[in-house]
Amino acid sequence: MPFVSKFNFEKFNLYLWKILESEDTLKVGIKMNFSLKERLNCSGNLEHRKRILSIYQLLKTAGISEADLSHNSLGAPVLKSGLNISISHSKLYSGIVLSSFKVGIDIEYFRSKIINISPKFLNSNENSARGNIEKLTIIWTSKEAIYKAYSKKELSFSKQIKIDKPFVVDKICSGSVMLNDEVKIYGLSTFKLDSHIVSVAYEKK
Repeated sequence: MPFVSKFNFEKFNLYLWKILESEDTLKVGIKMNFSLKERLNCSGNLEHRKRILSIYQLLKTAGISEADLSHNSLGAPVLKSGLNISISHSKLYSGIVLSSFKVGIDIEYFRSKIINISPKFLNSNENSARGNIEKLTIIWTSKEAIYKAYSKKELSFSKQIKIDKPFVVDKICSGSVMLNDEVKIYGLSTFKLDSHIVSVAYEKK
């Protein structure tokens, strides 16, 4: 199976999977508990079911059983162990990130329509990325990852989440959430896989 890699960082462990198998192949070795069966039955889309199953293959690779995973009232994944987890999947890749810190991950593939929606998530500090699909995807995934790590609703991507320059891959940078006079700082690690961007955010203490 094309498990891509495990990346060990000081603040988190990242697991990535390239989704090339059939649905039946992705089911091999996974215990089909009620919760997982329900999720699969609710999805009429084959590709989405394969993405869900690839996540469970990653959990198995990380030594996490299906029974250890649940979701909170916001729909965010939770582990019984108390370890922080975040999950993402896109067109061809899925990923999980594990950390003792609050953490988030987002994976997106390059799409030209991000140029059209960029005014909805850019702030004045980020306007230099306008028209650049790669930079916009880096900013978008970074904000999504921070949103997941912050784990609360009602954040404005353009007004309350800020990404610091430079907007490039393979370089540690930072971002922040500004809400009600409170500022939380997040470290960001961003990678490029084929035509995808993977961004991981972790809370700095």
